[in-house]
Amino acid sequence: MFVETPKTTCLQRGLDRDRATGKPEEELRGIWEGWLEGEDAYMLHDDPRHHADIIVDGTKPFDEQIRL
Repeated sequence: MFVETPKTTCLQRGLDRDRATGKPEEELRGIWEGWLEGEDAYMLHDDPRHHADIIVDGTKPFDEQIRL
């Protein structure tokens, strides 16, 4: 399964979750921007979307897209 979610959504969700750590916003943003850069390299090199048997939209509830 591959969950396709816009980078802006991933960044916002990560920041919202990680604020509870008490780290400054600039530090959190730097961590997440570094993560997203690494993810870009991974996507280009390994192309996980191509290998997925299911692709879902990470902006919509899973239960609207997947029936278990």
